[in-house]
Amino acid sequence: MGPRISKQCKYAHTCYSSNSFLIMKLRLILLNYILLPLCCMAQDAGHNDLWLSMYGEPISFVVDGIRFTTNGGRENNCMTVSASAYIPEADSCNNLDIAFYVASDTLLVPHTVDFDGRTYVVTAISSHGFEGCGYIRHLIISNGVRRIGRMAFGGCMALESVSIPASVSLIDRNPFAGCVVLKHITVDRQNEWYGSESGGENIVVEKKSNCVVVGSAQSIIPSNIVTIGMQAFSGYCLQSVPKLPEGLVSIEGGCFENCQGLNGLQLPESLRTIENQAFAGSDIESVHIPAGVKQIGEGVFMRCNRLHAITVDSHNDIYDSRQECNAVVETLSSRLVSACLSSTIPDGIREISDYAFGGLSGVTQIVLPKSVSSISPLAFAGCHSLSRITVDKHNVRYDSRDNCNAVIETSTQQLVIGCGATNIPSSIRSIGPSAFAMTSLPATLILPAGITEIGDFAFEQCSGLCNILLPSTLKTLGQGAFAGCKELRSVYIPSNSIRVISRWTFMDCINLEQIHIPSGCENVDASAFSGCTKLKRLTYESPDTHVPDDLNTERTTIF
Repeated sequence: MGPRISKQCKYAHTCYSSNSFLIMKLRLILLNYILLPLCCMAQDAGHNDLWLSMYGEPISFVVDGIRFTTNGGRENNCMTVSASAYIPEADSCNNLDIAFYVASDTLLVPHTVDFDGRTYVVTAISSHGFEGCGYIRHLIISNGVRRIGRMAFGGCMALESVSIPASVSLIDRNPFAGCVVLKHITVDRQNEWYGSESGGENIVVEKKSNCVVVGSAQSIIPSNIVTIGMQAFSGYCLQSVPKLPEGLVSIEGGCFENCQGLNGLQLPESLRTIENQAFAGSDIESVHIPAGVKQIGEGVFMRCNRLHAITVDSHNDIYDSRQECNAVVETLSSRLVSACLSSTIPDGIREISDYAFGGLSGVTQIVLPKSVSSISPLAFAGCHSLSRITVDKHNVRYDSRDNCNAVIETSTQQLVIGCGATNIPSSIRSIGPSAFAMTSLPATLILPAGITEIGDFAFEQCSGLCNILLPSTLKTLGQGAFAGCKELRSVYIPSNSIRVISRWTFMDCINLEQIHIPSGCENVDASAFSGCTKLKRLTYESPDTHVPDDLNTERTTIF
């Protein structure tokens, strides 16, 4: 252990006086047996904080259009570096295509690079290192590179082929996400950790676990595969429907998210687990859940706006699709887990999960039966065409009084779920968390008097909303209440209403140009207006209102 560590780690230079031999010896013991092993452990784990704290900031330099950054290790008596794209500062904010400054459309990541009279060993490709580089068509990674970081080539829209050497021992999550035309992937046959043997093509399989970690538009999945890994096919336009082999046990989260070419996909009888958002945003049109499936995550079919038919095998003892509802229902709890465009909510359903109907823009109306006693506020998030909401009059927990097109919790007078056609009744006392999240709303929204609370993220990412008038009765405005409302231009906050503007309240409201903080508001959180790039003017009535110093706005106090 000692000799290996001494080769990989760099010794600090320390001066000692002739009468301090004992101190010197203690320091050497500390360095060799405590600090250096910790340094190398941190390096092996991919964390270089200890190294950098001991020996200063990393060195960064550019050679042939690639930025190399030291990451704290040594190999073959050379400093080791990670590779990433060189992004000139003048262009880094607005033009990702300029990020890759190499004349050729082929990116060769070298194993060694010379700079300023020294040789550096390239051991890793940084996470997000070449993300969005639009000129790369062919990627060749030299033997010796050991790690490909998370999202390393994400969004490289022109990338067609990838060559992975024998030395790569770690491929982090989703390195080629959004590489929509990626067709050809080869892995060196000498690679001990990854390959595409057993009949597979244009695919990367982790040998130890028989898990697909990277797919492509032309993948053939090997017959011995047990797991298709997280986001393995995310964003691809498949040229043929992949055949999922018998023996496949698990489809991990986001595996086929935003994936085209899945029409006709058949799930094998061996399948046991389908994780969160596995098929979200894909163009799958029908699906049959096999008898052996024991676990289905949230939002598995959210944003699948071509999906018209969901059936569950009658022998499945965990899930069912009762009364031809075209949905997945957890049998024991009567919880509706996942739905599609033609789904109905059958009588007897007691719960509706997060994102059960999420992002289904073709859903125009919902009818809640009397049996429903629990509904997630995000169950219908992103249903932009939803215009009719009805609750059975015999439901003891919820109602849709006065044809308001909303779900209201009767005992608390809280609006739980709304839509673009909601007419908020005057009897409402609060807007629940995420009640209108990801909904299309009218340009102007006037909240009625009597509302005292707006929950966290109540109007998050609402499209169409330009102006909002808050009532004088309002006392609490939850965190992130209007976050991501990109068209929001004006907000009226009455005097002596809310005392605090919480964190993220108006985050990323990119068209909000000015805001008036009324009397009675004592504190504005530092992140309340983060991402409000057009916010130029802030006025407030009380000199005691605490406003973050780093808000780059013109400030006017009105007495």
